[in-house]
Amino acid sequence: MTNSSDLFPDRPLEQSAVETRLRVIDEQVEQLLEAIGSDEQFREPRRHLREIRTECLSVRHHFELALERARAEDGTDIPAVVSRGNGSRTIMGPDPVAFERVVHSSSDTDDE
Repeated sequence: MTNSSDLFPDRPLEQSAVETRLRVIDEQVEQLLEAIGSDEQFREPRRHLREIRTECLSVRHHFELALERARAEDGTDIPAVVSRGNGSRTIMGPDPVAFERVVHSSSDTDDE
């Protein structure tokens, strides 16, 4: 088993750390699902375990969005409008609001 101090270092969260933590949670839940099998008496626990896996995917998605917003606010990156679903991810271009903010801030510095 992985040592918790390896997974939770004393430093700000980085995407790789979050990915590692979510992967560990998902692997543990998957092992529990395999262990309980399809026994009818474990129907409710199985449902909750599947919900945990779904929540892990949701956390990953929201964390990615938060990082994209943070990069956009730093001016280092313009977040993209992304559509996710059914195992696919479609990048539809830059976020219009963030793009306008970057364009206006760069034109303000050009005027000086």
